[in-house]
Amino acid sequence: MQNKYIYSGRIDKLLIITIALGLGVMFYLLVYKEIYQLFLNVAYTNYEINYKINEISGIVLPGLVFVSLALILLSFRTVLFFLYRESTPADLHNAPALTVIIPAYNEGMMVERTINSVILANYPHDRLEIFVVDDGSSDDTWEYISQAARCHPDLVTPIRFSENKGKRAVLEAVFIRARGEIAVTIDPTV
Repeated sequence: MQNKYIYSGRIDKLLIITIALGLGVMFYLLVYKEIYQLFLNVAYTNYEINYKINEISGIVLPGLVFVSLALILLSFRTVLFFLYRESTPADLHNAPALTVIIPAYNEGMMVERTINSVILANYPHDRLEIFVVDDGSSDDTWEYISQAARCHPDLVTPIRFSENKGKRAVLEAVFIRARGEIAVTIDPTV
């Protein structure tokens, strides 16, 4: 397995060297061999034979501008490629604090299933908080939310609106209380 990573590292180095050499050759040709001037000379030679200057400048000059911008973009992306460093993935020991928001409107038992799926997820419970908001439901949604909050008081925080206010109001009510570094919204589903 270790050889696989060494081989991958060699390919990466070869790729970096190839990209750098390719860009170097391109800039050398543009600056020292005056490729742009060559294009302009061809354009003006064709002008004398077949075209009017307005038609040539209307095609060649925008083409040169486009090629210039493409080279600048390519150079910028290459620099970003060289500067990129992979971040270490989070594991269970250094997972960030997570706030899960479950807005519910007339969801019934679906909200209970959603809450249970979040609780059963492989995430450290000491860094997890779940806000379940009953957005003015007219069915038994609040009873399922209350039951989940009683079973898991350390994880589930219930919020109840007297009338339907919409998802924006739900998010506002939770963001004021949330402690997590990351917030995730999950809608109850079948």
